[in-house]
Amino acid sequence: MRDIQLWIVVGFFFLGVIIAAFNGAIMVKKIKKIQNAMNLVAEGDLTALVQLKQSDQIDEVGQIGVGMNKMLDSMKVMIDHIKISSESLAAASQQLSASADQNRIASEETTNSMQEIAEGAERQVNVMIETSELFEVVNKKMEASSIG
Repeated sequence: MRDIQLWIVVGFFFLGVIIAAFNGAIMVKKIKKIQNAMNLVAEGDLTALVQLKQSDQIDEVGQIGVGMNKMLDSMKVMIDHIKISSESLAAASQQLSASADQNRIASEETTNSMQEIAEGAERQVNVMIETSELFEVVNKKMEASSIG
């Protein structure tokens, strides 16, 4: 009877070792899948997902793979938002640059107009001075002719 009990214990022990080795191999296989996906992501491939069967997603290692896939999905969404924001920023920058160019052109035109107005005013002053001098000459001649 003792021999039978010993053989039963040894049998269960080996069965436990076989089950543990089988489970260990399954865990290592899942961990390698996760590791391969992480290496691809580290190289910049955000399309790399951990490919796990539905039954593989039950244990803790499978949940790590599921979590990594969720994280990658979130990163893709975030990158898309950043891309959209950067495109909007580039468009706004182009509009601002175009607006600055238009302002520069308008300022140049205003400067040219002011310069033309100043030149015209200067010509008018010169004409008025000449007219004033002519009036003085005419006035002096009239005074001289009335005296004389």
